[in-house]
Amino acid sequence: PECNLLISYEDQIIKLPSKTKIIRTWEILEPLCNVMNRRTHQQLIEVSDRVAPVIAKCVDNMNITTDAHQCLGVFKLPTIAASAISDNCSSGFSHQIVIANVGTKNAGEAITLPVGDYAAQYIVSDESGNTATCNFSINVFDKTPPVAICKEFVVMSLSSGGGYITAAMINNGSKDEC
Repeated sequence: PECNLLISYEDQIIKLPSKTKIIRTWEILEPLCNVMNRRTHQQLIEVSDRVAPVIAKCVDNMNITTDAHQCLGVFKLPTIAASAISDNCSSGFSHQIVIANVGTKNAGEAITLPVGDYAAQYIVSDESGNTATCNFSINVFDKTPPVAICKEFVVMSLSSGGGYITAAMINNGSKDEC
């Protein structure tokens, strides 16, 4: 007998945030002597993104001065420009920053840090959960000079061996915010 197969398929496409699933239903028809043999089979196809985004340029290191009368730097965390991030599939990204001994923050978030040096890691995630990272540092420093307040009159007697004076003897409430 001659083999006259008729083959066709139909796709059901399911789009998910991080992948696309295709349920392909195959149908095979084989006419044999006035009888039509019919077979169907389902095939599951999954298309997913497993490639991390690329950060072309990380944020610059940050130097933050403390606010007057406080030993705290108050500032907004940086955000990497969309033009500096590329990906093979995604156009939407989440941006987070992990600061050592502080925790995870959102890019662009306003935060307050005490004086010190902090290692930071910028994390960009695509819609499939693939991540790219780059590192930068945050330096929070006190730029406000101390205020020296001295006693107006100090009497010191000198002996034959000379004399000495300490800071505590003339200090009248000097202070430094940090």
